[in-house]
Amino acid sequence: MARSGQMTNFKVTAKFGKKDEIVHHPVTFKSKFTFIGLSQLKAYSSMNLYFQFKTLEPNGLILFNGGKGQDFIAIELVDGHLHYIFNLGDGPRKVRSNTRTTLNDNQWHAVTIGRPSVKQHTLMVDDMIATVASTGSNVHLDLDGLLYLGGVRRASYTTLPKLVQSRHGFEGCLASLDLNGETIDPIKDAVVTEYFGFIWMRRTRN
Repeated sequence: MARSGQMTNFKVTAKFGKKDEIVHHPVTFKSKFTFIGLSQLKAYSSMNLYFQFKTLEPNGLILFNGGKGQDFIAIELVDGHLHYIFNLGDGPRKVRSNTRTTLNDNQWHAVTIGRPSVKQHTLMVDDMIATVASTGSNVHLDLDGLLYLGGVRRASYTTLPKLVQSRHGFEGCLASLDLNGETIDPIKDAVVTEYFGFIWMRRTRN
């Protein structure tokens, strides 16, 4: 079932995560087949993306935005580690979080993904940073369509780029989403939502 603009039963609060980082606009995905569709991510030549998450589940797609041609961006949990995957049209590239322990420990983790130069991409999780360089001559990330948060439509998993391993969505809490300096409220800013079962978002409790 897909619904748009029907979010009156949900409320946004601010809480504290690890290291006393404030948690803004938390939402909980209670099923592996739910998602929020936001407006397209603006990442053509630069990008700075920040969010916080906590979960007990080791696997799941957190974010995906397809694009024109082969271009896309994806963030997923694989065996408790965060993967950032992208394609500028010259072939997919992946960078894996280098934290010492797995991230599905039901604790808040802070994630920053940036592009400090046209060739360099960074993934920082809890102050641990990993980098990867893009290859080829393309320098623009030409995205199109919705920015999917928490997963994609169930039928779309089989058509995701091969380097994306997820076959279901993220189950847990996401918060403090910031896209290029703009604070996003996933509830209020949703273009479309989809859920299976009962209430699929609620306030996150620490």
